[in-house]
Amino acid sequence: MEEVTGKLVEAFVAFHEMNTNPAAVTQEKINEISTTIDNCAKDYFSIYAFIHIIKSHPDTMIRYYAVTNFGLAFKYNWINNDKQTEILTLLFNILATEENARIREGIVARISKLTSEFLGELCIQFARDAMNSQSPIHLLSAVNLIASTAKLYSKEDPIPEFLRNLAKLSISLGDTELTLASYDMIYKYYIESQADNNDDIQEIFQSSVQLLPQYFENKQLFSQLCRIISNPLDLGADFTPLENVTEIILDLFNREADPAILSDCVQVIDALMSGYPEFMSQQEFILPLYNRYVEVASANFIEGAQLVDQQLVDIFQYLVSSLSLNSDFLEHVWSSKDALMESEAGQVICFLTTEYAMPNGHDFYENILDELVDFIDQGLHSEFPAVFDTTVACLNVFIDQFEANLEDYASLLEESLLDLIEQHQNFDSITILDCIFRTVKDSDNIFERALNLFVALVETVPKDLRYICIRAIADLSKSSQSLIEQYAEQVFNIVNMIIQADEDSELNELKPEAVSVLGILISRVPQLFASNLEEISSFVIESWQSETDSTLVIDSLNTFGYMINTYQEQIISIIPDALQIISQLSKQDKTKDLVDLTAALAEQAMVTDQEGEDTNENNIFANEDEYKIAGASCLLYGNILMTYSDLLQQYIEDFLGTVSILTDSVLDFSISYAMRGLSYVIEAMGSVGFFDPEVIKKIMVNAHSAAESNNSDNVACAIEVYAVCVCVFGLEHLGEEFGQIIDILDSVVRLNHACYDGNLEIPEGFFGPVRQLFREIFAVFDGKELPEEVTKMIDEAIIPLLDKSSEQAAFSLGVLSRFVESQNVSDEFATNVLERALNTQLKFAIYEGFYFIKCLAIKKPEIIQNHADYIKQLFHTKLTQKGKSASAYMMMKDNLVTCFGQIVMNIPNVYSDDELPLYFDRILDLMPANEDHREDASMLEFFFWIAQRYNVPEKLAAVLIRFFAMPKEILVSTGIGEEQIGTIKLALNKLLQQIPNYEQFIMNVCKNDEIKIAHVSQMLN
Repeated sequence: MEEVTGKLVEAFVAFHEMNTNPAAVTQEKINEISTTIDNCAKDYFSIYAFIHIIKSHPDTMIRYYAVTNFGLAFKYNWINNDKQTEILTLLFNILATEENARIREGIVARISKLTSEFLGELCIQFARDAMNSQSPIHLLSAVNLIASTAKLYSKEDPIPEFLRNLAKLSISLGDTELTLASYDMIYKYYIESQADNNDDIQEIFQSSVQLLPQYFENKQLFSQLCRIISNPLDLGADFTPLENVTEIILDLFNREADPAILSDCVQVIDALMSGYPEFMSQQEFILPLYNRYVEVASANFIEGAQLVDQQLVDIFQYLVSSLSLNSDFLEHVWSSKDALMESEAGQVICFLTTEYAMPNGHDFYENILDELVDFIDQGLHSEFPAVFDTTVACLNVFIDQFEANLEDYASLLEESLLDLIEQHQNFDSITILDCIFRTVKDSDNIFERALNLFVALVETVPKDLRYICIRAIADLSKSSQSLIEQYAEQVFNIVNMIIQADEDSELNELKPEAVSVLGILISRVPQLFASNLEEISSFVIESWQSETDSTLVIDSLNTFGYMINTYQEQIISIIPDALQIISQLSKQDKTKDLVDLTAALAEQAMVTDQEGEDTNENNIFANEDEYKIAGASCLLYGNILMTYSDLLQQYIEDFLGTVSILTDSVLDFSISYAMRGLSYVIEAMGSVGFFDPEVIKKIMVNAHSAAESNNSDNVACAIEVYAVCVCVFGLEHLGEEFGQIIDILDSVVRLNHACYDGNLEIPEGFFGPVRQLFREIFAVFDGKELPEEVTKMIDEAIIPLLDKSSEQAAFSLGVLSRFVESQNVSDEFATNVLERALNTQLKFAIYEGFYFIKCLAIKKPEIIQNHADYIKQLFHTKLTQKGKSASAYMMMKDNLVTCFGQIVMNIPNVYSDDELPLYFDRILDLMPANEDHREDASMLEFFFWIAQRYNVPEKLAAVLIRFFAMPKEILVSTGIGEEQIGTIKLALNKLLQQIPNYEQFIMNVCKNDEIKIAHVSQMLN
């Protein structure tokens, strides 16, 4: 032991010398010291060497290094219960008299990590000894030790009484550090054990509250006490009377004080709001608290600037986030904002309030969205920089909270943000505009203005902001419906300038964004690149091999995906060479090496966290794109094999080897992309009829591996693979694998899967994949009896979701629609589901509800007749409500129209001949589909049915003009064939003959959009 002790001391001395002389530090020296300590720790007797140094060495820093590295001895040596008891006794002897706080804390942290079954019992005995000695140091060590091991102790007598007595004795000695530690200990014990409160603990709690005014002038002590008191309050501990806390904390908050102290007050307020929402909602101090803050903040505001002290902003965020749980507070701040808006400071406070209140006050603001957007728009046009800067931050939160509704307000916000950028160079607005472009389905209303602005900004903004402008151009181009064709050459000139830039040019770092724009242009305006396709292909493939810019590699892989989808035949000659590179890239999963390196660095660390907790390491995926290359390459690999399916059998073994590597990755992105690539390859197998049993087995092994992940995204992607497998392979080729698919599906819908972390509802990320899998299962059993496990899932897990949130109910109806559509369900079942659906929180705000009614109208029309009055009222409400642009709303309207059509065309007596014409104008206005173009074929059938009964040429012609004005790719996606196109053309020509000056009429319907007008003319000629 003496030899090990000597080597450890020597290493600690060397390390201390490096700490005191940083200039002498070398990596070689660090490695040498680390190796010495590691080798010493592997000696079984090193435990006693560490303890000897901690107890006896004269230099406090050497003793501290011994404490912080003590854990290595436990890592390398297995120590049984008896030996742990011996070690604990030695450590307790040191703790009883140790005066150095850091060493005490280090020993306590190490003891709390031991696994001895006697640990709790030994710690209690140590505390008894401390009570007998009444030594402050001994008691402080005991109190800290009990706090760090609080989860070990029972709530059964005599433990609660003993610990209360320990706390009361320690508090009675009058030592401030011991007093605070005692409060911390007893509260942690009550939180962990959930022991019953009695008069003693109530007395202890009230005594801690009474200390708040006493510690108010001492920033450090007050902060500690607020944190300690907040812990049990945050969890709603049964401490009374709470009025004492609220009165004291409000009194303190009203005093003049350092912002840091006010922030600590807010911490207690936040805990009260979280732990006792009902009690707090009845208190009258919430509004005075907010008004007091407004007073403090206004007094510290300098005109033309933000709040003087950023800490006041931080306090406000904390305060408003807590108070916004209270509906009265939200009503108050919204109704009183006009008075505050009279001053610059008041405006800043108003927008800060709204920004911080929106997350917790989501439901309140959702009911006043029109007013909220007008309010935000007002701030964007403020003359004060502080105000519009704050408003931009507020708008950012609005988009995060109400992204689904963003399209309804996009036009207003886009114009205001463009004004802000042009007039005040507020570059944060570019990022928000970019977010809007990614959300909306049509940016043509501001395309020209926005494009010209961003092109100009690329030349003038600071270097670090240029990439935001290029990214905004990319998303602007992607969301354009038609104008991108007109301006494509201008956009490409910018892209080409960046692509051609030399490596030492400032533009070189913009190449990833430029390549993204290139991909969008290729997909939208393919004719633009017909003459230089070879040059572009070479650049894209060369970019895959960049060793310095991993983002460029990722974006160029994505762009090549656009190229094979657009120029399938033109680039076929370069596919074999491209596949060789892609195969290599997809197998280079670097994440394992990185994790191994991180673990090695952690083992070499000289000092661990002194609290004994895991350190918060830097994000090892800081350059995340570097670790995404393999996954992105695998996805492209799968896409190529699907597109060029004649290469499938030649490359499938290599591809499956890649998938096997990535499903074992530590990066979830890699697993998800491997699953998506796998789905492509399965579809390719179906297209060529390749059903090799060994290949299918390997596919299922990889899919099962992802499906058993703890990450919900991976599981969702695996379920998508299952759905494609069921569709392509069917029961015949899946065999026993089908049973495992059903088991995974069952665990997901019943919330039993390992990926759930306390979820009480199915996450939205599962909705699409699970619905798709159910649909494929129903399809393969069409005309056959479903397995019992599936019908039980429907009855026991899916139908009950109708009584949950609107999102869960919509998901449930999506599954049940496919069930009703494909299976012979009983009248009783269908009636039960319909009646429960009509009474859900869904309120038929999204399309699944009307799709379900449409399925019943086809399969069970008599049930629709039996509920006709209710359904007619539902149609009336939805057809007459104010129109919106959000995708979910438009999906609902598309399905509403076809559902309405299915009923009126096929179920007699639901609507009378007098009633129907009242709805025709509105129905025609909603044709063709705005979002769900799968419904266009059904809409056209309904259109021609209406046309036989409603002779208004302008209304009817407008529908067909809008149909022909659609972009070609959307028109193709409708699935409407050439024969139907001919019927539409003939009908439109007849209608136009009845309309005077029909050329102008076409222009009006197309809103003078030259691209749309050209589409219509092309279809008519």
